[in-house]
Amino acid sequence: MRITLALLASALAFSQTAASGQQIAEPERRAGSGMIRTSAVAPADRAPSYYETTERGLILIPVEIAGKRTLALLDTGSTNSIIDATFADELGLQTTADGRSIGTSGSNLLGRSAENVSLTVIGSVVFTFDEVVVADLGALRSAGLSNVKAIIGMNVLQNMTIAVDPCSKRIRLGFAQSSPAPYPAPYRAVAMQKGANGEPQLKGQIGSEQVTLTIDTGQEGSLALQSSAWEQFVPADSVTITGQSLVGDNSVLTSRQTWIESLELAGETFTKVATSERRVPESWGHGSIGMGILKNYPFILNARAGAFWIAPSTNGGDGDTCD
Repeated sequence: MRITLALLASALAFSQTAASGQQIAEPERRAGSGMIRTSAVAPADRAPSYYETTERGLILIPVEIAGKRTLALLDTGSTNSIIDATFADELGLQTTADGRSIGTSGSNLLGRSAENVSLTVIGSVVFTFDEVVVADLGALRSAGLSNVKAIIGMNVLQNMTIAVDPCSKRIRLGFAQSSPAPYPAPYRAVAMQKGANGEPQLKGQIGSEQVTLTIDTGQEGSLALQSSAWEQFVPADSVTITGQSLVGDNSVLTSRQTWIESLELAGETFTKVATSERRVPESWGHGSIGMGILKNYPFILNARAGAFWIAPSTNGGDGDTCD
């Protein structure tokens, strides 16, 4: 089924109040070791927030950091927002070499920090960090994303509402309400919970067994299972291959890959789901769901309220994805 832009426009209207310059409640939120101040872009500066994407659906948002435009990866699997170290040096940001350990998509980086840095999502919102993480994002460059110089992580996104329309490649960021009103059809609410560290999670089912999966928009694959969950849900006689991938801490991860016969998630049933074994934090539940699946669905995520809405797939089954 195709989703028209008119229907999506009504569902995405949540951002209009925030972006119009009206008073925003609670504009400052503490995240990690520093305060993040948020403010709307002035009405005269507003522009459609279109995003770029990879073949597997990663969301790359146009941003401006310290006055220079670049792209940032929207990553609900990253604990922190991060600026690439080389890019930070190009910008002349003053950093402290504190060697901190940073959680990102189930991995750890060693990083520095920079103070009083602004990051503007073009046409949407400005984040001003008292302190922001600076680290080597070589994994993105190795994956062919050399034009991506930053990651927008959960220390920011936990306080935002994110609406993604994969058909028009349009994204809206709004200041999240703790008790949001339901969104109109064709969106429908899906039960969501928060992990121990605030991770947005969905309940699903593999075969007859229940699973808890963290939503990871920084993951290109469809389904990833931690090792214990792999042993639980993947039949011993499944055909598997061994593959290698570069993870967030710039190390090479060797893991098993296979197909899951059936996954029920968000009211949809998926068959022959590409599945990989992955190292993830315990708080992520059984594993994660990535953009390999979510890239086909308009969705709205409000992590603050623990709310998730999804619309029917933009892929009608005929190879067409959009009108």
